[in-house]
Amino acid sequence: MNEEVKIAVVDDSAEDADLMRQCAEEAFNCAEISLFSSASEMMQAKEKFSLTLLDIDLGKEDGIEKSRNLAHMTEYIVYVTSAKERMRDAFSTKTVGYILKSDSKDQMTAQLKSIGDKYLKNVLRVTALSQEIDIPMHDVYRIAMENRKMYLYLNKREVVVRGLTLRALEEAYPENLCRVSYSELVNLDHVVSVKGSELSMDNDTVVACSRRLAKDVQRAFFKRVMG
Repeated sequence: MNEEVKIAVVDDSAEDADLMRQCAEEAFNCAEISLFSSASEMMQAKEKFSLTLLDIDLGKEDGIEKSRNLAHMTEYIVYVTSAKERMRDAFSTKTVGYILKSDSKDQMTAQLKSIGDKYLKNVLRVTALSQEIDIPMHDVYRIAMENRKMYLYLNKREVVVRGLTLRALEEAYPENLCRVSYSELVNLDHVVSVKGSELSMDNDTVVACSRRLAKDVQRAFFKRVMG
């Protein structure tokens, strides 16, 4: 696992938080793990995390409600709960899994490892400036062909790459990338909402979708949200 992976564990039970820390340490070898007793405490940290293990019942706080405030701080959320019936309420574009506290330590570790393999190791290898570089898929917001060049738009910068086609990327990353026009793909992980032919992204930008593809984009978005 990449050394830059940062994991947040949010749980008001010190015992449960420590158990999740142990599971995360085993699942993500080189990860940096931070423990928080509440969502409010995590918000004060003002850090960015690759993955947040979020307890739903945080005493005075509700993890599902507070997840809206944490969304800008984490790439992905895994809900941890003892109440199985609450799982159906816990979905968003950031949600990539659920863990029941009644599961064994081995089961929880295996679930986390599976999630890590699917999302945190998901990288896009590209050639830029005559060098091969690996870009984590969660860093990519959209990919566009402009003036016969391919641009990868990340959160705060853009990278010009060569040797790839939109179709090849769309086929290689079907769970992440969705075509919104003839010349553009968006990463569904960063789409907050779809209204008509407009997609709102979690970096406060809006992407226009062709009317011909609008229904396909809506289906892909809701499929991603519902997992």
